[in-house]
Amino acid sequence: MKKILILVVFALNCPAFAQWLPVNLMLSGAPIYQGKLYTDHRIAILSTGTDVFYKSFDHGRTWAFEKLPLNDVFNSFAAAASGEMLAMRRMSEYMISSNVAATWRRVYTSLSSGEVVTDIEGGRQNFFFIASAKNLYRKTGGFDWLVKLTLPLATNENINKVETFKDSGVLLIATSTGKVYKSQDDGASWSEVINVGSNITILEVHDTNTVTFCVPGTSQSKIYTSSDRGTSWDSIPVPFNISELHMASKTKGMAKSSTNQVYITNDGMRNWTLNTSIKALHMGFTRDGKGLIITPESFVYLTSDYGENWELNSELNTNTITGIEVLADNSAYAFTPFGNLYRSGDYGMTWQLIRDSLPGTLTRLTRDSDTSFLMYDPGGTVLRYSAATGAISNISATFPLYDQTIYSYGDSLFAIKNMSRIHFSDDRGLTWTTRTIPDSASVNFFFAADSFFYIAANNGTIYESSNRGATWSSRRLSTVANDKILFIYRNGLRLWACSNLRGMYFSPDGGIHWISINYKNTYRAFYAHKNLWIMQVASDEIVQTTDEGRTWQRTLHYPSELLIKSLKVNPPHFGLMLSSQGRIFLMHNGGLPVELTSFNAEVVPTGVHLSWETATETNNYGFYLQRRNSGVWSDLAFIPGKGTTPRKTSYSWLDDLKPQKGDTNFYRLKQVDLSGEFSYSKEVAVGFSPYTLELDQNFPNPFTLNGEEGGNRTQIRFRLPEDGHGSLRVFDARGRLVEELFSGNLSAGEHSFPFPSPGVSPASGVYFYELRFNGSVKRGKMLLLR
Repeated sequence: MKKILILVVFALNCPAFAQWLPVNLMLSGAPIYQGKLYTDHRIAILSTGTDVFYKSFDHGRTWAFEKLPLNDVFNSFAAAASGEMLAMRRMSEYMISSNVAATWRRVYTSLSSGEVVTDIEGGRQNFFFIASAKNLYRKTGGFDWLVKLTLPLATNENINKVETFKDSGVLLIATSTGKVYKSQDDGASWSEVINVGSNITILEVHDTNTVTFCVPGTSQSKIYTSSDRGTSWDSIPVPFNISELHMASKTKGMAKSSTNQVYITNDGMRNWTLNTSIKALHMGFTRDGKGLIITPESFVYLTSDYGENWELNSELNTNTITGIEVLADNSAYAFTPFGNLYRSGDYGMTWQLIRDSLPGTLTRLTRDSDTSFLMYDPGGTVLRYSAATGAISNISATFPLYDQTIYSYGDSLFAIKNMSRIHFSDDRGLTWTTRTIPDSASVNFFFAADSFFYIAANNGTIYESSNRGATWSSRRLSTVANDKILFIYRNGLRLWACSNLRGMYFSPDGGIHWISINYKNTYRAFYAHKNLWIMQVASDEIVQTTDEGRTWQRTLHYPSELLIKSLKVNPPHFGLMLSSQGRIFLMHNGGLPVELTSFNAEVVPTGVHLSWETATETNNYGFYLQRRNSGVWSDLAFIPGKGTTPRKTSYSWLDDLKPQKGDTNFYRLKQVDLSGEFSYSKEVAVGFSPYTLELDQNFPNPFTLNGEEGGNRTQIRFRLPEDGHGSLRVFDARGRLVEELFSGNLSAGEHSFPFPSPGVSPASGVYFYELRFNGSVKRGKMLLLR
């Protein structure tokens, strides 16, 4: 017998992570009642009271989650004037970030874990001030330790709030006995500036010099405000009990009452207007009048006019989604048991209700063309939705008896009656062909490619038909008792199968030989596209492949434990994942943060011009532009990304260091996403050249020929940075070619050609000359006078 040696290499333990983001906070399962909302001009952070918090860089419209290591819980956040951020819960440890919460560094202190943080605030430069009930600590830049400050507190007095003016060393603390203390030297010395004799619950700095604090009452509060950083004070009665206050300017702001009602002020807190349509659990302003409210039901409302008007971020705010689908134009759809159909036209960021009163028994959606999908309950009603017209038609009467998910491969639909029949239609369900399932096999997964049909069945067995189900052959891949094949795929001669007890199997020769891959057992399998399969290998672990099983990577999502119900993808940029809990997660670009389409470097007169372009971005913090000198990569600049966007984005940077003679500059991009994951681009290089690609103005200009052949011709000069192929042509004002002065290879350096050549006699008028070299084009304009 001839022995065949098959060598196949797989990268099955890839440490990379792809992240699936929650569609919105309502669907994320985040326990936001236990958390806090932090906002500033760059970011909004929502803690959850767990080891997960959410970040938004677009004023609360879209959110990314971050899971802290070792199950840490940090629910208080602050930023200093330098941009550094601090996260804490107890005095024994903290997390610090220098890149807007993209990555965090953990620091342990010598303080007690029993000392709970009551408030933290960033100060000037990179100062931070951290308060517990009895103590105030200062952290300064460059040092990890916390310095305890001396305070004039009475025995019965606790610290409630801390605030700072970030342009100076001025800070204030408010206490439980109604006192406000002020320091003008970063906490080295203190003076009492006011004593109202009642517990102070709110302290806020806004505008340039204004500080405000609140004293609650049984039915109303009193606001004390100072426009000179605490030297003198005015009091303002408020007709409700304030629990949160946020001022976006000296006159405009919003407040939350103790009953979660929302109030707006436009006159410096002297008068308040009740918003009767929204109740708030958390609220905050970001910048330029933009802000957000998170309701007790986890709805997110957004404002761009200081709270005068609010819009619901998404109409899809139920965690009982039963079906999802994505069409070719990246429009996304979600169905609820209440008979409501929602649509998103912006990659799942916001949703609108488009149909209601549909049968609530419909539980699944299957795309059957680029512009339509089926809504159905296996064995029951089948509706077809047309995205082109918005029409819904009932096509139940044309469907055969089936009881499983409707599969769609190519232009064919497949409806399966388990252990009995496979029905397929090549005309979108108008007519059907029926085949018998061999051995009354239980169909765990069905796959079709051209004339090949495959059934993934129980007992470690697969069934194959090469003639669309007319005849079948079987093969047992696993001999382990009760093993189930849950996935099978074919492309050309490559076949891949996954089981729940014996890992994965691969065949490189059309199923003649199979190789057992000792990777992971499959719990649930989902085929979204040939460029994306997802395997759930445990309730808290999901892996995905984008290259037909050659490499695999773990996915990140929150909550960390979920069961996938459905997966729909429109490759390569966008997809939805539905959990059995009815929550939706979305990804762009196959779960990877950025699709980089180009990265180029060009020597210009002032240095090296670097440019790059992305097709889409997901969760993108930004780019570190790096240059290699003497074998060492160093950062040149950081260029912020666009967060999450489906749109093409262009970036550029000028490096003023040209390569010297005999040298070459190497560049690369380090792309960092919001969770701290990073990847490197390809390298680009530019070498030394005394020239850049330059085309001079012709001289003389205007010019005249004086009727003499060759007399007074003009010269067209240009310089080339390297050897290459080029051409120099002249056109008239109507775009017609007048003369090609040169076409061929040229060496680096300076060149000059006269126009017109002998024998060419152009008429008076405007002419254009064009230099093409190595893919670049430069043009000039000249005037001929007779």
